[in-house]
Amino acid sequence: MRWLKRKPGDDLDRELRAHLELEAEESGNGDEARHSARRAFGNLTAVKEAVHEMSRWNLIEQLSQDLRYGGRLLRRSPGFTAVAVLTLALGVGANTAIFSVVNAVLLRPLPFREPDRLVRIWETSPQGFDRNVVNPFNFLAWRERTHSFAQMAAIDNLPANITGNGNPLVAGGMRVSPTFFSILGVSPLMGRAFVPGDEIPGHEHSVIFSYAFWQSRYGGDRNTLGRKIILNGEPTDVVGILPPGFHFPGWQADLYSPMPMDRMEAHRNGRYLSTIARLKPGVSGCTT
Repeated sequence: MRWLKRKPGDDLDRELRAHLELEAEESGNGDEARHSARRAFGNLTAVKEAVHEMSRWNLIEQLSQDLRYGGRLLRRSPGFTAVAVLTLALGVGANTAIFSVVNAVLLRPLPFREPDRLVRIWETSPQGFDRNVVNPFNFLAWRERTHSFAQMAAIDNLPANITGNGNPLVAGGMRVSPTFFSILGVSPLMGRAFVPGDEIPGHEHSVIFSYAFWQSRYGGDRNTLGRKIILNGEPTDVVGILPPGFHFPGWQADLYSPMPMDRMEAHRNGRYLSTIARLKPGVSGCTT
């Protein structure tokens, strides 16, 4: 059996035909009676539009009544209203945050050179968690022995306290291996990127500003490049300004400082590094 879904317009057409037939019967029989009934009834298209307009108005009126009724119920139960509004706000906020991350990391391609060649490297914890942060000793061993990656870089947070040349400021910062920017394929707008010697302990007193931080803190002054600032109590040279819009996903940084890397005994047990790498040409796996 074939089932056909009736449309609201079909019901209206049948009802109008029924009115016309009734009008024709009252006027007599024959074509003249039908023509007379149609003239008396008026323009069918205009009648349909009027009916549709009334239907829309009724829908709006019903919606308005439902909203007023819902508002009265909510005013009578302020506790329930507060919980409902809070739950809705948390749900909307959580979904917005999740979508922002998914959109930036999964849906939208990374704004770097050959993003499909970039990988993140993690440790596996004894409990089986396969996205554990990395120990510095392990990072150095991976970097020395890798056969799959052209370059590797470590990343860490940098609490950045800036003093001198204006009011003291706490900024968001990142410590990175000197190869960080070359792995991403990003060159400074002004100045230079970090060089291998910058990661030697005691030689890491240089900093690169984000474009937004350079504009907000120093007004885009080109003389900022080469200036010496006091970063976490240490004299530090401003060696570069990054291009507008540069942002590493998942991190908020106003400035970048080179990460000193060595095999200090204090680093043997700690795990706090994130690691990125670029695959060598022709390599598609993620093993070292």
